[in-house]
Amino acid sequence: MDIKDFTGRDDRAQIALRHSLFRLMSRSFDDAELPWRLCLHEDRGDGVLVVVPVPVPVAVLAPALVRRLGSGLAAHNRGAAGPVRFRLRAALHTGVVHRDPYGMVGGPLNHTFRLVDAPAVRDVLTAPGAELSFVVSDTAYRSMLRADGTCPLPLRPVTAETKRTRAPAWIWTGGSGPASHAADPAGGGADGH
Repeated sequence: MDIKDFTGRDDRAQIALRHSLFRLMSRSFDDAELPWRLCLHEDRGDGVLVVVPVPVPVAVLAPALVRRLGSGLAAHNRGAAGPVRFRLRAALHTGVVHRDPYGMVGGPLNHTFRLVDAPAVRDVLTAPGAELSFVVSDTAYRSMLRADGTCPLPLRPVTAETKRTRAPAWIWTGGSGPASHAADPAGGGADGH
């Protein structure tokens, strides 16, 4: 998770935003029936890295979490003034990560950070009223698909390009209905990727 335009605010606003972000995260995970206390999380200054250390199906976690993040962020922003309102970028990927005395490390984390920093993910938050940009890696997306090829979240395909990464990904478009697997970013989906 990463707060958009965090460094453009003064220290007082940054402190308030961090408090709001961690409250939003803990409530969203708890409400999604994945207790925050069971997750590993690291402060990233303008965001937070969360690793779910227990086997939780992505098809269960992602829809519940994205909806709670979206509604919680909207509720926060309705009651917040100027500098403590915020927009949030979030990325979801799966894989094995390692933990050492300094924190967490591994290829899946690197990929997740590149997804959340991709211009396609950042661009979502330039639209008027957009508050949450939630991107799902292609690996996570494919594990969410139902037997009939639909996804429990309405996602649209994009290509995430950052540093040395060019990867298919899927962005949450809001709403709650299922999405079809018809547009495939790896195979020339509807947006030409």
